[in-house]
Amino acid sequence: MQRAQKLSNETLASSNAQDDVESLLDLMADLRGIIVAENDFLRRGMPAALSKLNDVKEVLSDRYAALSQSVLAAHADEIIGNTDLCQQLLGAGQELRQLTAENMQRLTAAMAATRARVDAVMAAVRVHDQAQQTYGRQGQSNSSARSLTRTLQVYRGRPTGGVEV
Repeated sequence: MQRAQKLSNETLASSNAQDDVESLLDLMADLRGIIVAENDFLRRGMPAALSKLNDVKEVLSDRYAALSQSVLAAHADEIIGNTDLCQQLLGAGQELRQLTAENMQRLTAAMAATRARVDAVMAAVRVHDQAQQTYGRQGQSNSSARSLTRTLQVYRGRPTGGVEV
């Protein structure tokens, strides 16, 4: 992604520092783009679409962590000595933090909504199982088909002989 404002060649004394800082700002822009896309999916109620972005986000986050650390370690004096460059990096970092905070809020809300839907389905399954189950003389279920709740318990690795939830 291209940044709106390119750094001039005079920004840093070293062309290596110039390239490193430009790479860091470009990477931050790419990461912001991914987070903006995630927030958009969450805003539209499409949390499942996040899986497509997750791998890219993880790679970019890892690169960002490594690159930011190396750029700051190698060029801290040059960056601190340049007010414009400092402001660019701080502004990009602040925007990234704000988007990440929004992302966390939206993800938390999406997880709560999903949990509520799963709870509603499970409650309906329990009601259905209770309505369909009959017992014989010895207290055993006469149902020839296994209940959905028992099937789910087995799937989750829980024993079926105990109390159903």
